[in-house]
Amino acid sequence: MDVNQVAEIIRQDSTDQSQVLLMEDETSVAEGLRMVLREEGYEVDLAMTGENALDTISHKDFDLLVADLRLPDMDGMEVIKRVKDERPDTEVIVITGYPSVSTAVEAMKTGVADYLPKPFTDDELRVAVGDALKEKKGVSPENIVEGSGTEKGKLIQKSEVVRILKGEKEDDGSLSDLRKTESKTAKLKQELPGQPELLQQHKMISLGRLAASVVHEINNPLAGILNYLRLTMKILNRGALGQEQLEKFRKYLSFSESETDRCSQIVSNLLAFSRKSNMEFGEVNVHELLEKCIMLSQHKLKLQNIQIRAELEEKMPPVWGDFNQIQQCVINLIFNAIDAMPDGGSLTIGSSFRKEKNMAEIKVGDTGSGISKEDLPHIFESFYTTKAEGNGLGIGLSTVQGIIERHKGTITVDSETGKGTVFTMEIPVKR
Repeated sequence: MDVNQVAEIIRQDSTDQSQVLLMEDETSVAEGLRMVLREEGYEVDLAMTGENALDTISHKDFDLLVADLRLPDMDGMEVIKRVKDERPDTEVIVITGYPSVSTAVEAMKTGVADYLPKPFTDDELRVAVGDALKEKKGVSPENIVEGSGTEKGKLIQKSEVVRILKGEKEDDGSLSDLRKTESKTAKLKQELPGQPELLQQHKMISLGRLAASVVHEINNPLAGILNYLRLTMKILNRGALGQEQLEKFRKYLSFSESETDRCSQIVSNLLAFSRKSNMEFGEVNVHELLEKCIMLSQHKLKLQNIQIRAELEEKMPPVWGDFNQIQQCVINLIFNAIDAMPDGGSLTIGSSFRKEKNMAEIKVGDTGSGISKEDLPHIFESFYTTKAEGNGLGIGLSTVQGIIERHKGTITVDSETGKGTVFTMEIPVKR
């Protein structure tokens, strides 16, 4: 018996207008999953935030909660715990693009019915939902897959999860930590590399951190596209298309087109940032540059519960400089701000024209931990870092200062411990 036959048997036994609440903040993914479940006869409500899910479930009885773990306002696991406390009969399926032993263990302790890493197929979702609604069961560790982007990921061993539950093993919290791109190793023992090499080295560190965030940002629309295409094929296999089927067909294709375009833009921006090039001066549109920086970093900001505000002056003259290197400076300052706000906060990116100086001003401000008075005089020194061992090379701000000075500009900082930091770059406008 193949997975399609299993899904059909479970569907016949368990639909009966079962009420499903889908908690997923990615609109395209949520719409795709809702379409799949509605095709199976389930009543599906959407919740885009944790608070929305809790409010919805407080006013309506649901048989099943399908819950993403990464939400813009709160931790998905916290929502699950509150739902299980208040509505213990509601079954829960976890869906996540960041599967790990730690979340699998926490899910087991909470009593979830299943744990699906993204991307998963519509058949896998149908079987999981059918099983959850058909019988009461705990999550099966053999089904938990490490990583994302593949249907045949590395299995998280049952014995490993069980040992953690028994307290026999510590978990590091992540099986696929792509963010460990910065290592201090023997750098301080080496001679200071030449400026071009240092710039490229710094860019590659930033690129690694960007890639780790972008991987998940691409994975979500790809999962949506996969679902839309499978639903389209399902409609085609039914034979002649009626007007209702044609409307669904157009809707699925429209979603697929927009999500493919989104992936293309993300990859294009990442490739442009990674490209190694000599400094080439020309007209730089400040707003275009800042918008690209925000696009590249917005997913990482969202995951860390950091709100972003753009305060851009409407009429900004172009600056005279190298687009890629100025972009590198802004990305570095954004990353520093993210590191300073591990528990979330607010990031402000601003631009203004200082006519009296003939300078464009770019500000990057955060509400993070701030910089101490002792460290403040040294932050632009090469290899000086306030981060823990292994979390930074101490070349970021010195590199930013070097780039801005070669543009005949300046960079200054205003910071207070516990209140946040604002970096201000001034770059000459094109005469």
